[in-house]
Amino acid sequence: MRKAIDASLTAYKLIIEPELTENYINRDKYFQFIKARVQRELDKGDTKYPLAKTLINLHDTCSEFGSHADISSFFHRLEFKDLPNSNKQNILLHYFQFPCDPEEYRFYYLVTLRAFFQMFLVFKIYLDKKLIINDQKWEEIIKVIGPELERLLMESQAKFNENP
Repeated sequence: MRKAIDASLTAYKLIIEPELTENYINRDKYFQFIKARVQRELDKGDTKYPLAKTLINLHDTCSEFGSHADISSFFHRLEFKDLPNSNKQNILLHYFQFPCDPEEYRFYYLVTLRAFFQMFLVFKIYLDKKLIINDQKWEEIIKVIGPELERLLMESQAKFNENP
């Protein structure tokens, strides 16, 4: 997901500032750290990229829970199992993340769908500008998807939190 977000932020930059396309084609270093560059622009008050904050937050979450080998990325993967006939426990570390509960799986699935929907919204700017799609049904569906994903995500998170 992080790579897809990086690609979306690059596309976002090029959609909003097409004059930078040649720089991108020529492998300008600016695009190597696009997330940090866009983050700095947002921190300075730049309002050209209203969709970027959500994507950057998702990128940070991916980094925290899946991409970096620090304690926060492993702590939630610990499992304690009592050993029979003793007061000792085995501590298991699940190196690869996997849902143990169907609701947990549903939650992560919805998080992923929401992230890719956010990325789609970046590309929709380009589609609207260049392809000029005037399909009211398409627009209505897009307006419903975001809030519906949020509703389903909150519902799933509530169920997931009920079953620790």
